[in-house]
Amino acid sequence: MEEEVNTNKEYEPTNSIDIYFSKEEIEKEYTIMGHAVASSSTMTSNDKVQNKLIEEAKSKGADAILITGVGKSSSSTGYVYTEENQLNVSFIKYK
Repeated sequence: MEEEVNTNKEYEPTNSIDIYFSKEEIEKEYTIMGHAVASSSTMTSNDKVQNKLIEEAKSKGADAILITGVGKSSSSTGYVYTEENQLNVSFIKYK
């Protein structure tokens, strides 16, 4: 299946979102509406971050999200070290 990216079109909000962890799982033809990176403190679970992304996907009219990366990001400013959970996703619209 060839991947098409279409970030310019607007869609009506949707009520349910399919979640995929690899492109091979997606059996329908689709376009990628856009990408997002969400992060939160390590005190927040990845499930909470995922739920926020699902709500964002619904509001944009996506049919699914493809989780393309799960990890941690860190930064340091002076004496302050910050580590966050991070999820990378693509918003999917079925054709």
